[in-house]
Amino acid sequence: MTRGSLIALLAALSLLAVPAAAQADFGIVPGSARVTALNGDGTIDTQASSHPYSFTAHFDLKTEASGHTEGGEMRDVLIDLPPGFIGNPQAMPRCPRQEFEGGNPQCAPSTQVGVLQATLPGFGQVTGPVYNLLPPPGIASQFGFSNLSLNSLQYASVRSEEGYGLGFLAPALPVEVTSVTETIWGVPADSDHDAQRGATAINGGPPVASDAPKLPFLTIPASCEGTFKTTVKVDSKQNPGDFTGEAVESLDTAGNPAPMTGCDGVPFAPRISSQPTTRLAENPSGLDFELKLANQGLLGPGAIAETEPKKTVVTLPEGFTVNPSLAEGIGVCSEAQYRDEKIDSPAGAGCPEGSKLGSVIAQSPLL
Repeated sequence: MTRGSLIALLAALSLLAVPAAAQADFGIVPGSARVTALNGDGTIDTQASSHPYSFTAHFDLKTEASGHTEGGEMRDVLIDLPPGFIGNPQAMPRCPRQEFEGGNPQCAPSTQVGVLQATLPGFGQVTGPVYNLLPPPGIASQFGFSNLSLNSLQYASVRSEEGYGLGFLAPALPVEVTSVTETIWGVPADSDHDAQRGATAINGGPPVASDAPKLPFLTIPASCEGTFKTTVKVDSKQNPGDFTGEAVESLDTAGNPAPMTGCDGVPFAPRISSQPTTRLAENPSGLDFELKLANQGLLGPGAIAETEPKKTVVTLPEGFTVNPSLAEGIGVCSEAQYRDEKIDSPAGAGCPEGSKLGSVIAQSPLL
């Protein structure tokens, strides 16, 4: 072996010995992720259970000197909002998928909920409307962004095991993206947004008005126990499913943690009624129980939405008893069977039919 070939071999071996941590890592630039809820005057909205003027999420990906992302291209984006941060897709019209599909969506201006900006290597920055789409069955809400370079669908889900917080997934991005800024409007039909309504207006054209009712779309959490935290996570096309990201606190204009305030002004006025299913004394009877919340502020721009109950405890009326001999003959649903029970499960697929004691009907203006 010549001296030159020996040097080349040693150089190759040294590259193989480089620790994994020193290699290019895919992920979000530390400290670049931020979320901001604003009032109309540009100040930070910290009023508990209020309807913000806008909500913006931003993050940058690590990039090489060439401008391309380190460690591969981004595949999916997952944003988990804190429990209590809600959106009301019923507050505005929805765009059918056939009108959204394609590089130039034909969605009505009234279906736009915000604006998305993304940086694409080789293309620069692309900007366009985010639309409230008519979701497929089983999906509570769906957003869509589309232009000639980037098409992205965003699916909403509820994290039932994590305080019922909302999660938004933008899967299978078709092109390389290095930076994302998405702003969702608190009241999408507000005339303040006309200058950014529709692709033509965003690119300097005349303002476009919305003919939709001016109803709030967003409501921030009602808890004042601390800052609200949003988690931003991404994975790569090279390692799908291997998410990396960071939790972002709500901050004030100086960059300090900004907890919610004004909880003493959040209304809570539940109305409760109950009555037996029979008026005959000493007779078998069921019990009809009803809990109602006014929810007036949920649909009022500038109003404070009523907070939801944290826990409900029901004490039966005096003299209202349970027949222990009958209770022994009722079937039992195990915890595992209960976890398998779904809203669309066929009878007996989760809990046995013999374990059923009654029924519950829940109504929500959000669904």
